[in-house]
Amino acid sequence: MAIDTRVASYLESAIGLLESALSSDTVEIEKYRHRMLLIALGAVWEDDPDRQFYFAEVYAILRELLWVESDPIAFIRRLMELNQTHLRKIALNSYLRLGGTGAPPVEWLDEAAKFVNSFAAGFEAVLLERLAAGETFSEGDFENRAMLYPKEGYKMAVLDGQNWFMRERGANSWRRVLHPELSKTGPCPLCVEDSLVVHPIDEPFRVLHPNEVCSKQELFLQYFTNLETPSVEVPVPVVQSDWRKIVEDILGKTRSTIRRRRV
Repeated sequence: MAIDTRVASYLESAIGLLESALSSDTVEIEKYRHRMLLIALGAVWEDDPDRQFYFAEVYAILRELLWVESDPIAFIRRLMELNQTHLRKIALNSYLRLGGTGAPPVEWLDEAAKFVNSFAAGFEAVLLERLAAGETFSEGDFENRAMLYPKEGYKMAVLDGQNWFMRERGANSWRRVLHPELSKTGPCPLCVEDSLVVHPIDEPFRVLHPNEVCSKQELFLQYFTNLETPSVEVPVPVVQSDWRKIVEDILGKTRSTIRRRRV
C-alpha cells in the first residue's frame, strides 16, 4: 500500500528543508529527519472514514440490539466483533500510511481490540442485571459507555500501528509526556505516575482512564532510539469532531440502522 497522499504532500514540503540542510552537521540533519517523521505521524490520525464508519456501526447496533430489541447478549457479541474488525484495520492502516512496508504481527494489530474487549463482560453483566430487574432499555441508555469503545479503541489502535513503524526505525522505548500548562485542570495522579516510566517499544500504549486525556489536557508520546539520535515527541490522537455529528452524517438525523458493508 502506498503512503497516504496527505502524508506524502507534507513530506514533499519537508524534503526541501532536509536537502537545504545536507551541508550542515549531522545533528542538524537528524533534526530535520525527525521533524519530517513528526509531520507524517501527525497526518495519519486526522479524521478518517475508517473511524467515522466505526462510530456509526457501534451506534447502530446500540440502537438496534439494545434500545429496540433489548438483547444485551447479542449487542455485546456484535460490539466485540466490530471492535476486533475495525481496530485491526485501523492499526494496520496507521502503520501503512506512515510508509511501513512490512507486516506487523496480527497479535500486535489486535492489541487494542483485546484491551477494550476485556471490559465487555462487565458491561454485559450490568445490562443483564437491569434486564433481570424487569427494566427496559430506551434511547440514550448506556450511550456514553458504549461509545467509549470506538473513542478509546481508535486512539490505541492508531498508536499500535505507529509504535510498530517506530520500532522498525530503531525506537526501543517510549514514555508519556504531560503538558499541564496546556490544561485547566492538570494531569491526574495516575497519568503523572505513569509519565515517570519508560516503556519498552513492544509494550502497547494504553489509556489509563476513560475520556483521556485528563479533561482535554495535551498528551504526547516520546520515542527513544539511542544516545546519538534525538528523541521524537508525538501527540496522542484526540477525537476532535463530535461523534454524534459523525453518526448523524452517516446514518441520517434519525440515526437508523446502518447498512452492513465489508471492512
